Amino acid sequence: MQGVFAAACELTAGKPNPDALRELGILAGAGDTEATHAPVAELERLLDRAHALGIAGLRRSFRPLARAADGSLRYQDLSTVRVYGRQSVAFAAARDLDRREFNRQFGASLLTEAGARRLLEELRARVPHAFSPGSGLELGFNPTTGPGTPPPPSSSAWARLERPVIAPLVANRRVLDLGSTGLAFPLMLLGAGAREVVAIAPSREAADVLRTGCQLLSWRDIRPCPLQIITGGLRTLLTGELGAFEVVTACGSLTHLPEEEAARILHTAARLAPVLIVQGAEEPEVDAPDPATLYRLLRESGCADITVHAPDGLSRPLLVGYAYAAAGARSRQAPAQRPA
Repeated sequence: MQGVFAAACELTAGKPNPDALRELGILAGAGDTEATHAPVAELERLLDRAHALGIAGLRRSFRPLARAADGSLRYQDLSTVRVYGRQSVAFAAARDLDRREFNRQFGASLLTEAGARRLLEELRARVPHAFSPGSGLELGFNPTTGPGTPPPPSSSAWARLERPVIAPLVANRRVLDLGSTGLAFPLMLLGAGAREVVAIAPSREAADVLRTGCQLLSWRDIRPCPLQIITGGLRTLLTGELGAFEVVTACGSLTHLPEEEAARILHTAARLAPVLIVQGAEEPEVDAPDPATLYRLLRESGCADITVHAPDGLSRPLLVGYAYAAAGARSRQAPAQRPA
């Protein structure tokens, strides 16, 4: 049935201009030589390049191939392909047929819609609470979501507070996430535009969720998922060599630690990145820092400027601290109110 649907959609999809395809480096041009052999991984990259442009119907064009003067691989015949809207159901169906045929012809294991659904069900069986409200996966990686579409918000907090504040701060930045609650939070950071995320997973279960989610995100959005996962808890930050970052996030994780340990972690984080984003937990531990204490710890860690975001109806304020080196370059805003 899916094949019939995709074939019907091809009748209404646009036919690409061959000159444009050559300009995009997808279609062979004059002077390119025939390629009699290419590694499957290179064929996969070429397929992904075409799909990322909204071009599908390539299952009839896998052969013959050509090499351009720069060594890049190109298709020789794209007369039967069509151009779709990247978020259309028609494109998703045509792309899935391409990937299924690619697997059949080349013995590959590209993720398909059926494979994505299977991954989700297997993950649900292993880590059922990963799909609970607020986890980030209960809606965010439905395979029926069109490629390029951001995952729906996992909670009202993400929609009303975290995304509006965090997205502009992490866009095109290298981010370190310190085991934030909500198992898919690092994936949300990538969805919000982070260039790369290094996530300290608080457990093997969290690492499992992130690995599977990253695979699904890469499949859905037709792009790499630049996520590095470190399992070992927050103490890894104190002992590991993680490199430099532009933003550090800790949403909910510090309030499961004694104040002294939270202070050490924030002090270390302030040496790694100029921007620290911290949020309390719904149910902090008895001896863990409350929002007012987090504010003080940020100040003591070296943050010269701290902004507090606390919309009505949300009990967990979001604190954004700017280390001394970053505060001077940042345009000053009206002083934020310190949490009570």
